[in-house]
Amino acid sequence: METVIKVKNSIRSRGLRHRQFKSFLEECDSKYGDLSYHSNVRRYIVFLELREEIALFMKSQNLPVPQLEEQTWICDLAFLADLTGHLNNLNTSLQGKGLVITDMYYRVKAFKMSLDLWAHQLVAGNTVHFPKLSQLSFEEYVQILQNLVCQFESRFQDVDAFSNMFELFATPYSVDVN
Repeated sequence: METVIKVKNSIRSRGLRHRQFKSFLEECDSKYGDLSYHSNVRRYIVFLELREEIALFMKSQNLPVPQLEEQTWICDLAFLADLTGHLNNLNTSLQGKGLVITDMYYRVKAFKMSLDLWAHQLVAGNTVHFPKLSQLSFEEYVQILQNLVCQFESRFQDVDAFSNMFELFATPYSVDVN
């Protein structure tokens, strides 16, 4: 994240350099016309897709960014972009009026199960849930997903203690009355 923020700030903080970068992107017929200031998810995706143009522009400004040439760093950025997107979707689904705690509990529980599924899929070579990573190697990210599952279990263990009550509330006829 540090490199992305540093490069983005280097380009956007100086008016002349920012205008030159936008002109450079126009000359390259780039899909994007500028770097995004918006959410982290969007920022990482745009940065990932513009990494070659950014590398060329930064070299032309005598400010080379060696990370933009490293395959490992690019893989990390792709994984970060995809995972941040999934976490953002979970965060968004937990916000809003009218949500019942059981709904939020089941969404978090489903996300933990999804993390397990994604780790197993990555082991099998399936990158369907990580489209940005699918173009790159991905073996080392299985451990990151497994660690994230452990963190979710640790952080939500107090809520898990109420799972029986949530089950009774959500589906009262499926619970053993004893």
